[in-house]
Amino acid sequence: MKRIFILAGVLLPALAFAQLSGRVINERNQGVPFATVKVKNGGETTSSDSTGRFSLLRPEKFPFTLVVSSVGYRSHEVAVKDSNANNLLVLLEGLFQQDTVIITSRRRREALQDVPIAISVIGGGQIDDAGAFNVTRIKEVIPSVQMYTSNPRNTGVNIRGIGSPFGLTNDGLDPGVGFYIDGVYISRDPQ
Repeated sequence: MKRIFILAGVLLPALAFAQLSGRVINERNQGVPFATVKVKNGGETTSSDSTGRFSLLRPEKFPFTLVVSSVGYRSHEVAVKDSNANNLLVLLEGLFQQDTVIITSRRRREALQDVPIAISVIGGGQIDDAGAFNVTRIKEVIPSVQMYTSNPRNTGVNIRGIGSPFGLTNDGLDPGVGFYIDGVYISRDPQ
């Protein structure tokens, strides 16, 4: 039993020095959750926790390069030159501003300014000012959008005249215009 404590007393400090830790932050000094941190050209890979903190085993050879990446941010490389480096602070630069609207209708990510079609963007303040407490009230502030509903199974959305005709003949069939809330498709069929 005494040998186990002595062995643990010798190994634990060695393991602590073998760890490289740090934090991934954004421009507002907030932690970037679940960012990928990996040693370039193979080696250890980890991800940051919900507060942006990470730790990984140090490679045996110095210098080495850490590659830090996350969705919505530019990848960043950090050179670690010696074993004294610890508690790294990695700043990731956002690809888009917080208020940038990203359009994916043409199967690629594009900023709103770069899309050559008419698009209406409704913000939370506009929704509050309109008194919209459900989706059918939001359509009143968006031009060329019609929404018809007679029951939860039979709701139709038309955009510039494109969509399904409204009526009981389409009861339960999916419409020609998709309806998504927070990226989740809402079908007409309740099953």
